[in-house]
Amino acid sequence: QEQDGQAKRVEEEQTKRDEAEAQRKDQEEEFEERLAEAQEKWVSEGEERKEQVEGERNGQEQDGQAKRVEEEQTKRDEAEAQRKDQEEEFEERLAEAQEKWVSEGEERKEPADGERKGQEQDGQAQRVEEEQLKRDETEAE
Repeated sequence: QEQDGQAKRVEEEQTKRDEAEAQRKDQEEEFEERLAEAQEKWVSEGEERKEQVEGERNGQEQDGQAKRVEEEQTKRDEAEAQRKDQEEEFEERLAEAQEKWVSEGEERKEPADGERKGQEQDGQAQRVEEEQLKRDETEAE
C-alpha cells in the first residue's frame, strides 16, 4: 500500500508537471502568434507611420524648442520681477530706517549735547584731580 501510495503521488506530480508544461507551451505558441501578427501589422503600418512620425517629430522638435525658449524667458522674467521686488523692499526698509534714524537723531541731539558738555566737565575735573594727586605725592616725597 505504501508503494502504491508513493507511486500514485509520483504519478500525480508527473501529471501536474505535464499539464503545466503543456499550458506553458500553449501560452508560448499564443505569444508567438500574437507577436507575429503584431509584427506584420507594425510593418504594414510602419511605412505610413514613418512619414507621419517624421513630420510630427520635426514639428515636436520645433514646438519643444519654442517651449524651452518660452520657459527660459519666463524664468528670466520671474527672476527679474523677484529681483525688482527685493530691491523695492530694500529701498522701502532703507527709507524707513533713515526716517527713524533722523527722527531719533533729532531727539538724541539735545541730550547728546548735554551729555557731551557733562563729559567734558567730568574729564576736566578728573584731570584737575589727577594733577592735585601728583602735586600731593611730590609734596609728600
